[in-house]
Amino acid sequence: MTEKEVYSRNDIHIFHYSINAAGMKVIEFGAIFLLVIAVLIYPFTHFDPPAWKIVPLVLAPIAIVLFAVAQHWRRFAKRAFIAYDDEFLFVGNNPNAVDAIPWSKLNIKNSGLADPNAGANILMQFEDSKVRLRLFTPLVCIPDFQTVLYTILTHINENEKANKS
Repeated sequence: MTEKEVYSRNDIHIFHYSINAAGMKVIEFGAIFLLVIAVLIYPFTHFDPPAWKIVPLVLAPIAIVLFAVAQHWRRFAKRAFIAYDDEFLFVGNNPNAVDAIPWSKLNIKNSGLADPNAGANILMQFEDSKVRLRLFTPLVCIPDFQTVLYTILTHINENEKANKS
């Protein structure tokens, strides 16, 4: 299923991720700060003693990794979403491949909610597929993730009651 197909469904509730702007600023400021220090080492030390060569070689890669982390979460927030209707829970991390999870197949075991270490990064496991559902991270979140979690728990509870009958 694609993102366009999800958006075209009737009675769909869609939740987009938002970026933690303050967190992004801290990461990007830290990366710029490390790059500035790495660049300014030579004019101030002329690599005398030669051990000063190590500092830029350590700081520059750390700064690049910080920029990559920030870019990864920006891209994730732009393309990822969670949606649901009466039949399915949709988890979209790629506009061309959205995971559609039937509510009827969802239970406490395969939902990933029984895992005490899951936190807000839930790994749902079905017959032949795994779906990662991120409710929030330090840099992105679904502003109304409580509604999504409540809906998931409600459907799990209904399925558990139906299976006991």
